Amino acid sequence: MKEVLLDTSSMLFALEHGVDIVTSIRDEFPGFVITVPYAAVAEMRKIAKTHTKNAGNARVMLLLITERKLNIDGKGTYADEWILKNAFGKVVCTNDIKLKRKLNGLKIRVVSVAVSGRIR
Repeated sequence: MKEVLLDTSSMLFALEHGVDIVTSIRDEFPGFVITVPYAAVAEMRKIAKTHTKNAGNARVMLLLITERKLNIDGKGTYADEWILKNAFGKVVCTNDIKLKRKLNGLKIRVVSVAVSGRIR
């Protein structure tokens, strides 16, 4: 199964800049399944309960995950660890610089969300 793993940083970045990340990924990778780590969903729920600037974006992303029927997979405390363990043979969408470096070192294909909305 062709799959794109979606990290918390890219989801929040996309919403902060008015980018429909789900459509952007589906346009760039037609036929791929978009998977969000369970830990990233838990992180979004935690952020959604706060009074920070990202709280509203986290609530919107939780709705998108449900409405667009994105795949949720894995258990664990940290999304980054789950992504690193499960990324082989998949594409990872993240805007987290540290995670990008680790994935690049493992020869995993990494893409990011640009302000323009493009996946690069």
